Amino acid sequence: MLRFIRPLRAHTRLASSLLIILALIVAVTVGLAAYNLATASPDTVTTQTLYGAGRPANPYTDSVLYVLNPSNGAVLHTIGPMGAIITGLAVDPTSGIMYGVTGDEIAPYCTLVTVNKNTGAITPVGPETQGCPMADIAFDSNGDLFGFSGSSPRTVYAINKHTGATTSLPDGSTTVSGNEGNGIAIKPGTNRVFVAPDNADGKLYTMTYHSQILSAVQLHGGPNACGSIGIESISALEFNSAGTLYGSVFDENCSYSSGRPSWLVIIDRFSGSIRVLGPSAKTLDAIAFDPPSH
Repeated sequence: MLRFIRPLRAHTRLASSLLIILALIVAVTVGLAAYNLATASPDTVTTQTLYGAGRPANPYTDSVLYVLNPSNGAVLHTIGPMGAIITGLAVDPTSGIMYGVTGDEIAPYCTLVTVNKNTGAITPVGPETQGCPMADIAFDSNGDLFGFSGSSPRTVYAINKHTGATTSLPDGSTTVSGNEGNGIAIKPGTNRVFVAPDNADGKLYTMTYHSQILSAVQLHGGPNACGSIGIESISALEFNSAGTLYGSVFDENCSYSSGRPSWLVIIDRFSGSIRVLGPSAKTLDAIAFDPPSH
């Protein structure tokens, strides 16, 4: 019997060793998966609803509210006319209410509005008191609203979401150069403000709430439809919950009569590289994600 016990013990030790190795492999695999999830590229498409305001007829007609595909920019659903030219959209993360700002071309001029996400209809909140018109707006994680002026000086303003009043911030004399771009976005969970004041070959600035410029990167790789590359306006910026910076771009060199070709893009905030996701609603001048809880 002793001759058979030793091989049996040897086989038992081998099996135990194999089980330990298998357990280690599983642990390492799970650990790597968790690490990859935690450090995944922010270039990530989420399941959040993406809204856009565009002008399908020509740039001087009322905007239409759409639901867009965040993967390729396509219009998924036409919600309805908005009754004004909307230059910026943002959803309050604390309430789920969508806000917009109007342009200075047709009435209502330079006004903060709320937007019905089911119909597109707007309700005026109140007039902007400085920086008219606001070219784009963005909420921070606390539900405070900020805007980027479309007129000189091109800087960041605080907006009272209850009255529409706009207030220049401390150090508001700090401005950025550029006339064609109109985007502002605030990275979730931070006090970092990103503005694109010029064309798709201009610069993306990182700023504080007080308009202090922290850095700037050169943008490159934008789309082109009707003219020279660089004519395309960065018309809006927006972060999704994963920290991916989206933008809308339309070509300033295209015909007014049929609406300007527009694209949904992702912008690498570190390198300035623009990745075109696809064509979107005509003259897309504003985009906004619903917060994950809404």
